[in-house]
Amino acid sequence: MNNQSEESPLYGFKLHPSCSLEAISNLIERETTEDQRREINGGLVNSMLVNAKENLDLRLGLDMVDVDDLITITMEDLKVFTFTMRNSG
Repeated sequence: MNNQSEESPLYGFKLHPSCSLEAISNLIERETTEDQRREINGGLVNSMLVNAKENLDLRLGLDMVDVDDLITITMEDLKVFTFTMRNSG
């Protein structure tokens, strides 16, 4: 997420330090089927991040004052997408 264009819906957001490449890879492998990964292919990560941003919006209250919390996507946010994938296929 370091090389985002300003047109990206995720521009300005960042991943929590717990969202390492290895952790996200393990999450995808554990929570999605091979068929789902093959079908979505390169769009999987983009869809996952868009869903995570939506979950971040839902998770945070209007009274949040820490700007860092408002722009940081966590593993919990990413897990929402895999839960959706698991229940759709």
